Amino acid sequence: MSLFGKLKCKKQGHRYNGCKCVRCCEVRDEGHHWRAGNDKLHYCTNCRKSEPHVWDGCKCKVCGATTHTFGDDGFCIHCGQGKVVGRYAGKRTELRLEHCSRCGKKTPHLAVICDNPNDPNYGALYRSDCIPCGGVPYCAKCNSYVSATTTRNEFDGAASAVCDCCGTML
Repeated sequence: MSLFGKLKCKKQGHRYNGCKCVRCCEVRDEGHHWRAGNDKLHYCTNCRKSEPHVWDGCKCKVCGATTHTFGDDGFCIHCGQGKVVGRYAGKRTELRLEHCSRCGKKTPHLAVICDNPNDPNYGALYRSDCIPCGGVPYCAKCNSYVSATTTRNEFDGAASAVCDCCGTML
């Protein structure tokens, strides 16, 4: 904010980059570059002005931040997004509504998705199991439906499942 900049702006007019003049640092109330701050406010990256979010369901109209409100069934009451129920070892487990090939209905599924940004399969679905059909194991220790790793015993070929969250044998 120099005297020379203020004089130049007075003579030639302001040169704005978004909401802030690059010469004299004057701020106007338009052209803000909004970014999500916390769950209550978003702020401008140029001038640091902050305002409350303007929610349309679970998404802010101004900055695009999202906050889901999950019902008892584990799905957002506004958009239907499933709740993330676990994160571990480059994977995330979330609820999704999908068409079941076994029962033929649109039912809640437990989906295991690649969550490692360095993996070329980032965001890819590893597997999706129908909860009502019994394809998803229930872990009593975690007190929820979980994804499990199934292994076979090399001696007798018996299968055993281990909870991916806590490591309990299911």
